[in-house]
Amino acid sequence: MINKIIEHFKSPNPFLSRDVIGIKPIPVPHEDGIYAFYFKNYPKIIRDENTIVVNGYHLLYVGTSSGSNQKLRERIINRHLKGDASVSALRTSLGCLLADKLGMQFIKEGGDFWYGDTEELLDQWLDNNARFAWFSISSPRDYEKLILKEIYSPLNIIHNKHHSFCKILKQLRAQQKESAKLV
Repeated sequence: MINKIIEHFKSPNPFLSRDVIGIKPIPVPHEDGIYAFYFKNYPKIIRDENTIVVNGYHLLYVGTSSGSNQKLRERIINRHLKGDASVSALRTSLGCLLADKLGMQFIKEGGDFWYGDTEELLDQWLDNNARFAWFSISSPRDYEKLILKEIYSPLNIIHNKHHSFCKILKQLRAQQKESAKLV
């Protein structure tokens, strides 16, 4: 099954952008599954050697969705594409990497960290530079660790400690959180 999932992410169909937010009905299923985000024009600090490349977009993040309120549509659309950094590890990582370029500032509000009004800048960047795909499957968490051993997905932190960029990304995220406390 792992090979089938990886092959799907090498030739995803559909291969969608953030434009799906305006489509009714949203073409992302309300099912359990594994999803992948692909990017272009990202900071060169991201080590993209050995990543899967589709139409010039590099697969840089893999996630899973399961449970009654965490289906593919909820995770992809409401958390990563429309949400904010307080509910999306992907948005947190991208924001840390793009903060200087986009003029974003990490803030702390209560116990949450996010980019406040500057989240819109990340939305605009995603509009121009992100694509995603998914693979519907029950019990997706059973496959996540195995997939991350087979493919290089530099924006993942969990199950990805064996990749060198993970340490760099964790340091950047910690620095952003530390600077947010000073604002």
